[in-house]
Amino acid sequence: MTYNHYGVHPTSYHDVPDNQFYENFLPSRWDACNNATRQELLQEAVNRSASLNNEQGSCRVTLSDQMNYNVLGGQRGDSIRLNADFFGQNGNKDYLQETYGAPSFKALETAFHEDRHAAQNQIASGVIPADDPAQKAAFANNRIERVDIPINAQETVTGSTYLNASNSVNNGYSLYLAQPVEADARKVSEHRVSEIVKTQTEILQNKLSSDTLTAAERATLENDLRSLTDFTSKLEQRCFENQMKQASQDFGVKDLEKEVGNALSNMKNHTELPVDPNVSNSVQTMSIHSAAAQHLTEQPDLSSPSAAPSVQSASAAQDAPSGPAAAVPDNSALAPAPVADEAENNASAGSALTEADDNASVIDDNDCDIGL
Repeated sequence: MTYNHYGVHPTSYHDVPDNQFYENFLPSRWDACNNATRQELLQEAVNRSASLNNEQGSCRVTLSDQMNYNVLGGQRGDSIRLNADFFGQNGNKDYLQETYGAPSFKALETAFHEDRHAAQNQIASGVIPADDPAQKAAFANNRIERVDIPINAQETVTGSTYLNASNSVNNGYSLYLAQPVEADARKVSEHRVSEIVKTQTEILQNKLSSDTLTAAERATLENDLRSLTDFTSKLEQRCFENQMKQASQDFGVKDLEKEVGNALSNMKNHTELPVDPNVSNSVQTMSIHSAAAQHLTEQPDLSSPSAAPSVQSASAAQDAPSGPAAAVPDNSALAPAPVADEAENNASAGSALTEADDNASVIDDNDCDIGL
């Protein structure tokens, strides 16, 4: 397998130092950018992320107005799409501001998240080295790939080793977040964007210490600083670590991320790694629903008790209002909305990962293809 189709997508920002480049994501600058400029900025951000990930080439970035209303971004093959309905000049800025703080830095975080899925693809396929053998195995175990799940001594049902965001089980969104590729993408993108925001915050504070600023200049800097402070505060609240702490408590386990990784390994490799029975049953149920959504099989009759493992999660999912304006924040449960991510519409047996990120009705990132 080669990745020659991963190209080089140069931008006019190629030679701009990092600190100066990321100033373009300050609200005062980002808000003045049209969609073409925003797309170029996000392309450059992905180019820099790909370099940090040691990827071969980088994905082409498109600001797309053809994505599901509840999806922020998607990665497939050599392409990353970011939803213009959120990140475009006429996008839903109010929702992003309320939920994440600075919409521009949420766009940056989403771009980093999607690019990390491209890196996972190359790691799982052996194109670039993993941090350690366990990381490569975890990514390889988490492809969009068909697996047979026993439902009794004689029968099996088709599942997938990638879990689509779903309310098919209670607390299903937590299981989706805990699977290896989503956990890794969340950690990497959150760390990367938080470091950039920290640096930009320090730069703004230094500029505000000047006695030569005009009133208008000071007001602009103060507005940018408030936006970054709000983003930082909300990121701390919604970060993966905090979500996993709560999710582990909900399932009554010490480390839900480890439990889900073991469950996926057992399903794919027929290992017998220790897994909490409730987590195992829940993962298998989500796997069956995901296989149907990914078109790996016909949808089984899950109304029959023998057609899927039983689920006994601790708390029920909370429905969200329907419709494009009904996006809910990160800690909410997935609403029984239309398809949660692009993979549910477009994934096929030849695909590998999908790509979502961090919230319920709105999925921050979706659809990566590890293993194509």
